[in-house]
Amino acid sequence: MFADIRRLLMLFLWIFGVVVAKGFWSTFFAITLFPYAWYLAVEHLLRFWGVI
Repeated sequence: MFADIRRLLMLFLWIFGVVVAKGFWSTFFAITLFPYAWYLAVEHLLRFWGVI
């Protein structure tokens, strides 16, 4: 069950990262390289919460 929740969170972060990507190349790499999409998603959330 924990693995399913983790997969769902990873999928959500991947889709969120693709959504917040700006420009063609950023979006392209977010779709093809899921760790880059995760990075974009986490960076966006940390900026939103005022951490960075």
